[in-house]
Amino acid sequence: MYHRIRGLSIKLTPLSGRPTDILPLLSYFIAHHERRVGRRTLGLSPEALTLLLAYGWPGNVRELSAVTSALVLHADDGELISEETLRDAVPEVHEAARRSEATVSPEAVAEGISGTRPFFEAVEMFERAYLVRIGNALNWHKSRMSEQLKLDRKGLYMRLKRYGLMAANDETEES
Repeated sequence: MYHRIRGLSIKLTPLSGRPTDILPLLSYFIAHHERRVGRRTLGLSPEALTLLLAYGWPGNVRELSAVTSALVLHADDGELISEETLRDAVPEVHEAARRSEATVSPEAVAEGISGTRPFFEAVEMFERAYLVRIGNALNWHKSRMSEQLKLDRKGLYMRLKRYGLMAANDETEES
């Protein structure tokens, strides 16, 4: 029976050897688990993202999915997934990432995406990361964000909604 189901073998490089794949997988799994549990977060804080990028991912994509599921479940609705959430939800990942944090940064991953991804994917990854960075810096104040980004509020709302960075009730709030 083994020989019948063995038909096709695919060898992939472990996730630790493909650091440019981690960021899009994180984005995908966070959005997937948010839909699954009916919760909306504002994505990852820069500190949590840096730690997740530094982690070695010995369990590959399945572990990444399980960790993002735990993060979404432990995160507060409408808030960023912080380093504290990472520490509380999956302390072993937090500790291992802390030990290897100095070796990987979001900037290094961003540099690596230019030649390995289709242009539109690289642009979307950059745009989402940039929106999160500006949002964090301005405390998610929409007027100041649209002013700094030189976008009208409708354009800002459209982008925030596209990347899942805006809670359903945010559109009516005047912040």
